[in-house]
Amino acid sequence: MKRGVYRARNLVLVKSNSEAEVFERSRRAFSEIPDLRKPVAQLAELAGVGAATVSAVLAALRPDLFPFFDEDVADQIPGLGKVAFTQAYYFRYGDALRARAASLRGKRGQGGLNRSSQQLKR
Repeated sequence: MKRGVYRARNLVLVKSNSEAEVFERSRRAFSEIPDLRKPVAQLAELAGVGAATVSAVLAALRPDLFPFFDEDVADQIPGLGKVAFTQAYYFRYGDALRARAASLRGKRGQGGLNRSSQQLKR
């Protein structure tokens, strides 16, 4: 899949979801947070909604837990393999980004990033 590719079938599928069903699935998914897998699975039950769309919804709500899925970013993460628009791949992607963010926070706490920040201010 490529960014910006129009998928008429997905639009038809998404429109087939009733407003009540979307509301209820969203309510259930949001209530499962901070679990990292259950909210994704709940929203992906909606017709025409896959891992990329779910990531957009959840990233808007909790970007600290659910990174937006970007295939260009995913392609740069060592060890993830070929980009796939699946829940399993999104979970690995999210785990990798959260681990990297934690690593960077740790460096900041140890002064590693602070020194660079100070150099930029000069």
